[in-house]
This record gives sequence, structure tokens and C-alpha cells, in this order.
Amino acid sequence: MTFNETSVDNRTRYTRHQRTEVAWSEFLVNDGHGVHVGNYCRAATAFVNDSTFVGNRLSAVMMDSCYLQAPLTNATNFTVAYNTFDANHEHAVKIAPLINAVGTVANNTFTNHPKFVLLLDNTDDFVRSIYYRPMTVNYSVISNRFMHNHGYYVANVRLTQGSPLQSMDFMYNVFVDNEISGAFPTLNQRTRSYAVVILSSSNINMNRNHLVNPASQYEISTHLLELAVVLDATAQWWGTTDYNYIIQRIFDQYRLVAQSLALLQNDTKQQLVAVS
Repeated sequence: MTFNETSVDNRTRYTRHQRTEVAWSEFLVNDGHGVHVGNYCRAATAFVNDSTFVGNRLSAVMMDSCYLQAPLTNATNFTVAYNTFDANHEHAVKIAPLINAVGTVANNTFTNHPKFVLLLDNTDDFVRSIYYRPMTVNYSVISNRFMHNHGYYVANVRLTQGSPLQSMDFMYNVFVDNEISGAFPTLNQRTRSYAVVILSSSNINMNRNHLVNPASQYEISTHLLELAVVLDATAQWWGTTDYNYIIQRIFDQYRLVAQSLALLQNDTKQQLVAVS
């Protein structure tokens, strides 16, 4: 099912407000997307509620954002709530980039995805970030359950770093028994690690989530390029209060520096042995 309002011949794009609602539906084993909502640049709402997505070969739910400099009143209200996503071959929900949008991903259940689950990503490309920075985002990912997923990550979230008009709440989500090891689990991760949650911008408030995934090396990681940026990811539940265990479950700039120092020390020891 696809809704796209970019065609010149499609006169419905001149209407004041477009409303799309998908509810009480099943999307099973499709070769393409389950639901694909297109880039409508005037006031619009799109809801995907109370539906089931199983075994689709492309992203189960995908939204294309409006790329124009749209006013706040024209931001698309896109909500995905109370759905069940199981074993889709690619993302369960994908919005990349997430711009000119408000809404929520809430109260969904995501299980058994082989590669990744949720992608809300505004890219780390410097030129595109300049273009995205004045575009509005007010989004939330709240009270979802992610269980028994595998691959590269469960949730990968990034807004445009430094944008005063973009914000996201990532709260009260449950991540349990996910196994994230990436494509090469035996290789040492140095810059872009695989983790249950990848958090890559400071305008995302990640708090009060449940993270208990012992089969994954890292619970939280970041792909930030700027070392001076501070991320807010406090008050999570890790299944324990043991600090030494928790700190090993986070891959950030401190872990990167520690690994670099360890590699440098190892190289120095090898050189000393060779000299002696």
C-alpha cells in the first residue's frame, strides 16, 4: 500500500489537509513494503494502528519526509501505534530522514527481525545536515517492546545534531533478549559498534528504558562524529545496579579512547620485544 503526493498529475496534492489511516489490517509476506507513506508537503496526518506486519521483504512501514522548507503547520503527523511486527526481512519502521514531522511510535511489539528493527535517522552527512537543520521534528518513541531480534541493531535514532527545532523523547521502551552481534562478531569494534540501541544526537532524550540483552555485547552505542557532544541516556534499567557491569555495556567515546590506548600499549610492547 503506497500513498505518494509528488506526482504533478495527482490533483489531490492541492487539498488543504490529507488524512490517511490504516487500521485493523494484516500485511503478510509481501515482496515490497507493507505500508509506504509518501512525501506530502502540506498539512497531513497518517496513522498506522492496530495492524499486523509479518515477513515482508522490505520495510514493513516506511515514510518519506517532505524535503521542502515547510512551516510547522505543514509538518506531517505520522503515528505508528498498537501494531505487531514479526520477522520482517528489513526494518519494521523506517523514516530516514525524519524531517518536517511530528508524531509517535508507541505501544508496538517488535519480534524476530533478522537484521534491524527501527531506523529514525537524519544522517551524519555534513552538507545534508545543514539543509535539514531548520526543519521541524517533534517525535517520540514510547512504551514499545523489542524482543528476540538479531543483526546490526534494534533501534537506531539520530536527529540533526545542533538543530534547535528538532527533539525526540525515547522513553519507557523494553528491550529484552535481543542478540546483536553484527556481520562479523569476532572482529574488534573500534569506531561504529553494533548495539541494541544506537543513539547519535544530543537532541534525543533517552530515559527510563529497560535494557536486558545478555547475548548482545553492547546495550547502547553511538555513531557520533563530534567528541564534544554530550548525550542524555540516564536512568535506564540494566537488570542490575552493578556499575562495573553496566559500564561494559556502553560503547561511547570513552570506550573508543580506552581501546585506542590498549592498542597503542600492545604495539609498544611488541616493538620492545622486537628490539630486545
